[in-house]
Amino acid sequence: MAALSLLCACDPMPKLAPDTAALTASTPGAVPPAPDCASCHAYPLHDVNHQYHLISANVNRNNLTFPQLNNVTTCMDCHFNSIQHFTFLHSDTTWFDSNGIEVFQHTDKDTMHVTTYRGWRPLPQFPVDTTRGRSLAQDIDSLIFRYARQSKHVPWRTGPYHDNGVVDVFLAPNDVTTPDSLATAYKPRDFSCSAIACHNQPAATYRFMDPSRGLSNCPSLDGNDPTCNETTGAAKRGALAKRGGK
Repeated sequence: MAALSLLCACDPMPKLAPDTAALTASTPGAVPPAPDCASCHAYPLHDVNHQYHLISANVNRNNLTFPQLNNVTTCMDCHFNSIQHFTFLHSDTTWFDSNGIEVFQHTDKDTMHVTTYRGWRPLPQFPVDTTRGRSLAQDIDSLIFRYARQSKHVPWRTGPYHDNGVVDVFLAPNDVTTPDSLATAYKPRDFSCSAIACHNQPAATYRFMDPSRGLSNCPSLDGNDPTCNETTGAAKRGALAKRGGK
């Protein structure tokens, strides 16, 4: 009976009628109905790594300032093959003075440089039009924030690698520092992550917790654990300012 109830909770074809208009709803509390990921496993998982990447405010706030990243961190960023997604192009404008220094309040004498980036977003459970590109990405960002205001996470549409008995950790293409590091950024041998575009500590400090292997809770949730080689207080704030907020 317990097994039967679990199968019912994880029905691959849930009998729901999602309100597709909720994707662009202006009501702050409006979230569309969708299958409950937590009916099969904690969503998100309760270990420090998932809590840090999906809930920690400092991680996602920093990501918003980097147009080459995928905005806030979602399951897709680390489980790219398990979460259905779409890609789109978007542009960002940067201004430089005569010395090639970036300026934030430009004048007529400054030079404008437009950079085009490729981004990715996970797909929600209900049907969407991926040909809308950047506009759809912005609507999905709004959906993420509406769920967050209710302390929830969007249930994403899963792919063939989800729940296939193998742990799938594969990063989104723009989450690594160079394309050739995509296949080696995550090392299952020691649970470490390296060459990650949004990491600002030595790669050796980024490991999934595994007490049996002597791996601790690094990075910490508050970013102030000296055993993780994390700077503290004013020193950290100064370091972040020098890195442009990263």
